[in-house]
Amino acid sequence: MPAAIRLARDLSRPGPRLDPKGLVLGAAAVKIASVAANAREIALKGLPANYALSAGDLLRFGYGSSPVRYALHELVAPVTASASGVTGLVEVVPPIRPGAVADAAVTLVKPSCKAVIVPGSYQPGTPRRGLVEGVGFQFMQTLR
Repeated sequence: MPAAIRLARDLSRPGPRLDPKGLVLGAAAVKIASVAANAREIALKGLPANYALSAGDLLRFGYGSSPVRYALHELVAPVTASASGVTGLVEVVPPIRPGAVADAAVTLVKPSCKAVIVPGSYQPGTPRRGLVEGVGFQFMQTLR
């Protein structure tokens, strides 16, 4: 299978662990509040008051221009927004690429990234009863 670029997301983590469907999040316009100089920590704003995020939660934001790229990051530790909807700095992985700036929109529900299928990881599956079972592959975030 060719390594075409596709949008991919982790179906096992549709949203924040404590709000997987984003019902509490609602229509909140979450944004980056700040990016630490060490490029490992990020603060968010625009969250509901006292909104809690857990270690392992995913977030997506755009960065750079010509072209805009999309970053998918995982929280390393839990963090809770203040009464005004702002978090302190929290570590994310992988490290934040240059170009991420304050006020960039952040997606917490169904966050995705541009990805390619890891060569050699595709498993075609087995046809059974008119369906194909056992199809699998690994994907890797791409900067293209």
